[in-house]
Amino acid sequence: MPRYVAFLRAINVGGHTVPMARLIQLFQDLDCTDVTSFIASGNIIFMSDTRPALLEKQLDRHLEADLGFSAEAFVRPIPALAAVLAGIPFSEAELESSFALMVGFLRPSRKPGLAGQVAELSGPVDRLVLDGDTIYWLRLVQDSDPRLHRKLEKVLGAPSTFRNVNTVRRILEKLRAGKSNPGNK
Repeated sequence: MPRYVAFLRAINVGGHTVPMARLIQLFQDLDCTDVTSFIASGNIIFMSDTRPALLEKQLDRHLEADLGFSAEAFVRPIPALAAVLAGIPFSEAELESSFALMVGFLRPSRKPGLAGQVAELSGPVDRLVLDGDTIYWLRLVQDSDPRLHRKLEKVLGAPSTFRNVNTVRRILEKLRAGKSNPGNK
């Protein structure tokens, strides 16, 4: 049975506080197994025989029905997360001199020219690169443009969710170490 990570949008931000035990139960309601959370920001690791695109739809409906607000799920198989880390489009020097690298997850899009439109949102303190269903957001300083995420979602025409690349790296490291429970925090 394949293992996945779901990155949930709008969990434990903006007044939407949800205990991880409740999220784990919601995943188990959909027949997901070996469900665990990784830090309390909506990162759920689980196993399922259901295809990722169908899982996203099921989770979106189930979470909204239970929680009372939209909390989109962006489901990625473990090899896809390894590819995200391998595909970082910035040099080591750029990464070392930046404040943070954020990784954004979105649903696949067929919108033509989208990568160029995303790149055009880059500015003096933020660099954005779209690669398939992943956005790399290099924040050169701590205080990025606070409107950038809204502008980005307008260009995308769809929601997204971001995690620090270190969170993605830590999830993979724990899974590769063979720990079935990579750390509820």
